[in-house]
Amino acid sequence: MDDKADERGELNELTKMIMSCVFAYEDEVPQSKKLLKSKKVKGITDALEFLENLFEAEEKEIERRHLRALITTDYEDRVRRFAVSIIKVLNPERNKLKKYDVYRRLLMQKHMSYAFFNVFDNLSFTSAFMSDYLEFQEGMYLGLVYFYTGFYGWFKDNEEAIKLLCKYFPEEPDMEKYKYEIASALYVHISNAGTPSDRGYAFQGIAQIEKYIGNLPMTVVMEVLKRYQADIIINNAVLRHQVSSIIEYSQINEGEKLIYKFRLLDSVILAQSITVYWNEKIKRELTVERFSPVFFGESFITNTIELYRNGEALGYWSNGESGTRTFYLDKRPVAKVALSNDESIEVAIIGESSSEIQEFPFSYTDWLLEYYHSKEAEKKLRKLILGAENKYNQMIFSMLYLDNYRGIENQIIDFNHEFQYEDVHKKLKPREEDLYLIKNFYGNSVYTLSCIVGKNGTGKTSIVDFLRESFFKILRLIEDFGVSCKKGYVKENDYLEYGVLDREARFLIVFYLGERPFFLTNINGVVCDGTEPFQAGVYHSINEFSKVAYFSNMLKNNQEDIFFEGNNNQIDNGKINGEREIGRSLRGFRQVDYSETESFITRQKAIVLAMERKRDSPEKAKGRGGVNRELCYQLTFLKNTDAERLCEYLDINGSKMFKISSRMEGWQEETFSLEDLKEPDKVNQLERKFLFLPDAQLQYFSSGQYAKLAFLAKLYWYLEGYHREIERYRDIVGENEFSSDDALLPEETALIFIDEGETYYHPEWQRRYVKTLLEMVNYVGNSSKIQIVITTNSPFILSDILNKDVTYLTGKKETRFDKTLGQNIHKLLKENFFMDYTIGEYAREIIRKIMLCLKNPGEGEADNSEEQIKEIILQYYGKEKEIYSAIQLLIEQIGEPVYRYELDKLLEESQVMRKHKGMEQLLQKKRKIEEEIERLEKKG
Repeated sequence: MDDKADERGELNELTKMIMSCVFAYEDEVPQSKKLLKSKKVKGITDALEFLENLFEAEEKEIERRHLRALITTDYEDRVRRFAVSIIKVLNPERNKLKKYDVYRRLLMQKHMSYAFFNVFDNLSFTSAFMSDYLEFQEGMYLGLVYFYTGFYGWFKDNEEAIKLLCKYFPEEPDMEKYKYEIASALYVHISNAGTPSDRGYAFQGIAQIEKYIGNLPMTVVMEVLKRYQADIIINNAVLRHQVSSIIEYSQINEGEKLIYKFRLLDSVILAQSITVYWNEKIKRELTVERFSPVFFGESFITNTIELYRNGEALGYWSNGESGTRTFYLDKRPVAKVALSNDESIEVAIIGESSSEIQEFPFSYTDWLLEYYHSKEAEKKLRKLILGAENKYNQMIFSMLYLDNYRGIENQIIDFNHEFQYEDVHKKLKPREEDLYLIKNFYGNSVYTLSCIVGKNGTGKTSIVDFLRESFFKILRLIEDFGVSCKKGYVKENDYLEYGVLDREARFLIVFYLGERPFFLTNINGVVCDGTEPFQAGVYHSINEFSKVAYFSNMLKNNQEDIFFEGNNNQIDNGKINGEREIGRSLRGFRQVDYSETESFITRQKAIVLAMERKRDSPEKAKGRGGVNRELCYQLTFLKNTDAERLCEYLDINGSKMFKISSRMEGWQEETFSLEDLKEPDKVNQLERKFLFLPDAQLQYFSSGQYAKLAFLAKLYWYLEGYHREIERYRDIVGENEFSSDDALLPEETALIFIDEGETYYHPEWQRRYVKTLLEMVNYVGNSSKIQIVITTNSPFILSDILNKDVTYLTGKKETRFDKTLGQNIHKLLKENFFMDYTIGEYAREIIRKIMLCLKNPGEGEADNSEEQIKEIILQYYGKEKEIYSAIQLLIEQIGEPVYRYELDKLLEESQVMRKHKGMEQLLQKKRKIEEEIERLEKKG
């Protein structure tokens, strides 16, 4: 047989394999069924043309689905899986197939292009394999670009997109003419890049940027950077991290990287702060509004940043290409921000004396840029522009009303008992002054303490979510993004597109800024007495907002779902810079999540990322892994807390030995005592050895002890540890690892949520829980006002709380004690925790069955069936037993004396007892007869 015959035979076999694959995936690519009815496949050409037509048909179906209101990637995901399978079938015969034009066209179809690069990357083919496709690599890469332009996917897809689009960029000069299309596709995915500590972002995304962005030419990189919107960069530290990583790892000239970082990050944030104060200056002088709240509009960080007055351009900030951004107002330069040197930035007022200059620190490696929002920085800017210092108010929550929110109906949470709301009449009014108020009842640092009690699923966590997420987002949307708020009322339609609150959820919240109470609501027609309506301009600085810290020992039941958290809601990302992205940029604002779920997810992601880095060669694996924050918190707590107090909190003795162990780099272990932690050298040794190992963990604790240690350590870090250790840790781990938003700074207010914090605790630890918590909080003493909200299922917690500070989540009218403080635990369980009984259900069932056995029949009722009683006895003894003694033994096992006494009474008055006594009398007569017979027999 000649070579051509061999080839035809092999390709005929390939044709069969192609069609077998089509049949296997006919549910994933349903258009194949229609095509098979109209086209017969006889040879390889027919098969390839069939595939070409099939993918064209599937593309049309995908486009049709994109017109729907809710778009998901499920359908297209199945199509690309099919494409991957087809590529694996075709690849072995690639050299024979290349001469077919239809094969070349097929490879350039976007799903097949994706499949090609996916298979090539995952199977680690050699560069020689890619050389077989050099002549049409450009077309396949563009197919990949078009695929990722329309396919958003999950976070794992975002990570793969960054990798494939950067790693396989063709070394062809003509490719740069497609820079716009490439950058558009890449930005959709690169804007989701994060680290293990960034919830809601692709946790390996930053690592992909670091490894592969350097493969792109600068023309494409600049097109990507041009898509970052200024106001979103200001609000979102994760996006700042993306920009910083692009600058550091791209082909930007080393000498220009400082200017790029200043221009695209530092100067943008400073420009926004200066504009805020300049607007205040204009209003003071002219008593007119010069800039709208959305004064940055849709400006981008690489360009001129325009300001607006009711949509009309009024002024702008220059683009800063020379290392200086200048503020022009009415075509006149009035201020500038300039990179002075490698370590400082100068802000100057143009036209004023030379003394009117303020210097700010500059760090090339700092992408958090928290300093520019600090009170110190605001003080400098306010003095420079307005000639006066900021006066900060403190935010305190007073009352929250929620309705139709995640299943919560008509629920009021009363924090400081100063207002009451009548939902029927939609009226808010002040309460009468409490003449019996005990100020500082919970300690000098605790402004209010509230306890929320309810059965599982009644909405405790939902209340927490509203106060720590939705409320602050709505405030920012009103102040910074132009969402209308008139007389304290915000319309649902005005904020709905930002995705900050569920549709038809209703709220009314009362809060203080300084001495002034304000209300904010989306309920039309509410009458509020004794408060002022919130509106834009009420607060002067985000530093007036209360910080929010969330603690919870609970691990959620969907850990895997959270770990593989994706973002598969919308394929068409045309509104990436629109309302939804703005709402997303405000996520996590002024709050920190110290829950065990967050710790678990962060740790697992960090371990996955560390393993990925380990698989890379040292040359390619740029940077080091993340920091083991949990270990930082715990070592800080153990090191700075008095040994006697530690022993009391954790039920340990002073000589206890601790161990840190890690499996990441072999079995690394280190043992130490509390005394060892007083030695700086020992502490430094432990930290430098384990802080960059995400699986490193303290050992020799029970599960309850570890849960308590983890909570107290994080609480201590939030309240005190950050101040004590942050400078030292920055020297070890870098300046971006720990945020000041993760800690309570002096003279700030904080809202601390503790969601079922007693979980895993022994009852004795639950009994001491509130005392331990208040000791920790009141130990701070840094002029902070702290509000605490506890959700609980434990009566021990309630016994330490004033009755007026308890909120019950239930639709029923339940009996309540006037006083919960110091109340008997059993009564609290029965009356305040919605319990039907105060004993175990298995024990209650035993008592019920004993009563069933002993129940005396009423008039007209039949006696209890002896067979039924025997069946009950058989259930507990496993064999037949005399009824009276069996029931008596069961009664003797019951611990509660009242139950035991009542059951004994029932037993004495029961048919069982009468039958038992009758049997005893007969047995006694029997014994007497037997004794008489025996006596007579002896006499003969």
